[in-house]
Amino acid sequence: MTLITGCSPVTTITKATKGMIRNISAPDANLTKKIGITLFENKTLFPDQQFDKNFVNYLAANIKEECSGILMVQPADAEHPDYLLEPHKEASGRIDNFQLAKTGRNLGLNSIVTGTLISISRNQKEKGLLWFKDTYEYVQVQVAIAVYDTETGAKILDENFIHEVEVEELDFEEMGKNNETNAIIFKEAFEQIASSMSEAVCDAVKFQPWRGFLIAVNDNEIIISSGNRVGLKQGDILEVYDISNVFQGAQGQRFSVPGLKTGEVEIIAVSEDKAEAVVISGDQIKPGSSVRLKD
Repeated sequence: MTLITGCSPVTTITKATKGMIRNISAPDANLTKKIGITLFENKTLFPDQQFDKNFVNYLAANIKEECSGILMVQPADAEHPDYLLEPHKEASGRIDNFQLAKTGRNLGLNSIVTGTLISISRNQKEKGLLWFKDTYEYVQVQVAIAVYDTETGAKILDENFIHEVEVEELDFEEMGKNNETNAIIFKEAFEQIASSMSEAVCDAVKFQPWRGFLIAVNDNEIIISSGNRVGLKQGDILEVYDISNVFQGAQGQRFSVPGLKTGEVEIIAVSEDKAEAVVISGDQIKPGSSVRLKD
């Protein structure tokens, strides 16, 4: 089998541009962003061969390598909750971005990666010159990815990636019934797509500022869904912002709109993934609000 083409995302970023992006310091660079990955939906003609799990494993490994310093929660992790494996969908079949964002906030996530294995299809091409042309068989794999910002519920990345692998005719005929053949063919395509996807995810996430979220407010006691794993420490002052205003998009999607600052809190105790804080100013601090590290 011969590799024919690289991945073909809808939006292409050149190597020079990628280098520029990675040299830009992200906001709140002293705090670590945390992202989650759902299982990808498998819409291919091979629903029973674990392609969704295999691909997410490749993608997670590449993100870890590409985005050093970013915390990640993936399906294989013990802390990955079952309700994040398959995001809730609206009646239209579209992911409920608003509910997904709320779920992410409770887990202290800044972004959530979702996607779909769209198709694994046969493709034929002629190669050669004039009367020396011959027909060659290809397997084309297409995967879509979306990354949601948990503060707003908006997409910060939405791309399709395509990769083709040349196969012998016998390999293609065996594809639907031979798992060993499938593993060889698709491993190459999945690895190449995952590599390109991880670069796109890293660039998108690095541009997003760190945000934390209040998951409980009891009088003067505040619980935040982030802790010392992201760099929060006792004595940090956080500004609190109301995100309860909701905007409805043209297709019915709902988005949170960051509003006015409602006060400030000070962290008094920190564990790995939680922090306890007290109010030092403001009287309109509500659960679900977002927080930012005070300059």
